[in-house]
This record gives sequence, C-alpha cells and structure tokens, in this order.
Amino acid sequence: MIPTSDIKLNIGSGPSKFDGFLNVDYDDNFSPDYVLDIGRDVWPWADDSVSEVKAHHVLEHLGDPDFFHCLKELYRVCKSGTEIEVLVPHHRHDVFLNDPTHKRPITIDGMNLFSKEYNRHCDTIGDHASQLGYYYGVDFKIVDFNFNIDAAYQSIVQRIKPGSREEQEFQMAIREKNNIIVEVKFLWKVIK
Repeated sequence: MIPTSDIKLNIGSGPSKFDGFLNVDYDDNFSPDYVLDIGRDVWPWADDSVSEVKAHHVLEHLGDPDFFHCLKELYRVCKSGTEIEVLVPHHRHDVFLNDPTHKRPITIDGMNLFSKEYNRHCDTIGDHASQLGYYYGVDFKIVDFNFNIDAAYQSIVQRIKPGSREEQEFQMAIREKNNIIVEVKFLWKVIK
C-alpha cells in the first residue's frame, strides 16, 4: 500500500537506509521499500504528500533527461516547505572524476538556477543565467550548504584564521585546484 501523506523519502538509497524513511532505489538487490527509476518513472506518491527527502550521492548519477525528470517529480510530490538534504561528491575531486557512473557535476551555483527567486534576481541585474526554475516549473531554494574538506587539507584549514590572507589564499585554491573539497552538502527548501 502506498502512503498518502507526510511521507519521508530516501531517494537513490542503495545500501544506506534511514529509519522512518521510504528507501527508494532502482536496484532491487539493495532491498529498497520501493524499486523505482527516479529518472524515468512516474513517482507513485500523490502531489504534495512528501515532507522530507534525503538524496545522498544520487543526483550526480542522473544524465539528461533523467535529472530534469527527477527534479520535476520531486517538486510535484513535495509539500511546500519540504527540506531536501543533498550530498554529492565535489565536481573537482577524484571521487567524482574517477567514477564513470557520475554523469553530472552538481554545484551550488548550478542548483541555484532552480530557484525562481534567483531567476528573478538574474533578470533584475541583467544576468542571462538559465532560468531553470521557470523552465521546468520548479522552485527549490538553497537554505544552507557546506563543504567537507579532504582529509589531506583538514589540518591546514584548522590553522587558518578567519579574514586572514591565508584564508583568502585557501579560498582561491579551492576555486583553482582539485581534491580539496571531497563532498558538498546542501539543503534545498521547496517553495510552492
């Protein structure tokens, strides 16, 4: 029987299960609660029935058009205010680059394109960024994000003083070098 309200989903669950969540994966070898191809199938949950989502290390595996189908279905089933916890490998780390099943880099700037508020902001300042929130009829706002630093750099980060020249240099290194950030975590909020 398919639950009809206050559903919590763990999409692309693989072997990682969360208590209180419906674990969803396309591979029945992981014994998910639901076997579903989130990038192609119509999701079996009703509109506005999902109250929380975990999407850990799944979005980077979705190519075109699967990625966009997943986001449209995710938006459809989520209630307004639903929080979606996303974990992805950083696009400039070997964890992302070495896995041939990784099809899409997921970046904070790229995910902002699915926010209608951000789309309006771009209009206001004359930025021609893709207005994916409008184009796909979704509205996901990033309300928090952080980076998990690779173990090789953690001791360096601990010694850096906020506002120092070293902090500025480290921020530049993050933009220019691979293998500093291993994972990105962000929290999306569904706006309806």
